[in-house]
Amino acid sequence: MRKTMKRVHQLIGLVGALYMILMALTGTILAFEDQLLRLAVPQLEQSVVPLDADQLGTVLETIEARYDAYQLLSIKLPYPGMNAYRVYERGHGSYLLDPRTLKPIDDPLNVDAALQFLFDLHHRLALGHWGEEAVALLGLVAFFLVLSGLYLWWPWRRGFRLKLLKPKNGRSSALRATHATSGILIAPLLLLLIGTGVGMMYGAPIRSALGAVFGGDQPVNMHAVSNGSPASLLTMAGDHFAEARVTLYRPARKPGDPVGLRLQMPSEMHPNGRTTVTVGQQGGQSYDATKAGLGHRIADSFYPLHSGKTGGLPYLLLVVFTGLGTLYLAGMGLMAYVRRR
Repeated sequence: MRKTMKRVHQLIGLVGALYMILMALTGTILAFEDQLLRLAVPQLEQSVVPLDADQLGTVLETIEARYDAYQLLSIKLPYPGMNAYRVYERGHGSYLLDPRTLKPIDDPLNVDAALQFLFDLHHRLALGHWGEEAVALLGLVAFFLVLSGLYLWWPWRRGFRLKLLKPKNGRSSALRATHATSGILIAPLLLLLIGTGVGMMYGAPIRSALGAVFGGDQPVNMHAVSNGSPASLLTMAGDHFAEARVTLYRPARKPGDPVGLRLQMPSEMHPNGRTTVTVGQQGGQSYDATKAGLGHRIADSFYPLHSGKTGGLPYLLLVVFTGLGTLYLAGMGLMAYVRRR
């Protein structure tokens, strides 16, 4: 059994290692997305000017008027360390807008465009829908590789030595020992990062399964509203979630569709929050994600845990350490296979 597993681990690892190198490299860079953008565009570091509901509502309406309203996916609001509106447009990526002029921010080095491409590569291999399917399946392969690696390492566990992180020589056996040692050190967090990534790719069924086991959504609350203007939405958000930070505005996709806001409550891990207020044909609705069942709160934690956008600098450094460790792990594994006799 163990001999067969070793062979399977080696053969699948040839493809899985290339995938893991790509994911680790792009993911590690994307973990510093905001920092890289601020280096390229220093004005993004300026303090965010607070606006009341009417003022912010006017800004959002102005942005909508400058674009095809039904092509807008969402507008992300400025936040500390990123003083710009980010407009997501269907089929055209996203743009950073100056909060004072509402015109595109000058990015002479095209760092934002490069980061968007890296995200597309990380999320869907830059291949659209079929790329997403491939990333999800390869994520399952990577998860299996880590688990099978742990299984193969277990009988060898008493020989674990940190000094083996550096190969004694260039022979396949020494490289395999380094591969195993580095894998054991990063395996727990690597499983978490791969698992949360796969969980997001299969978001709907995973969320449903977690909700069925641990409890899901709480009922939405209905509210009477006069209209679905941005200012009306913002007023409703302030009335029902005074302590929350408004993060995203979502205009109607087509006539009759609801408009809404995403908000982050103080206790939410997700940087954009999962709390919402919406206005549609049935009136106003509010949803407090912090009161959802455990299953949905677990699902809501996938993105911040995967991206390093929770836990502050210590957790971000752990994510980066795991990303760099994955590059080393995969590289040692490939070299050990190439140099085998």
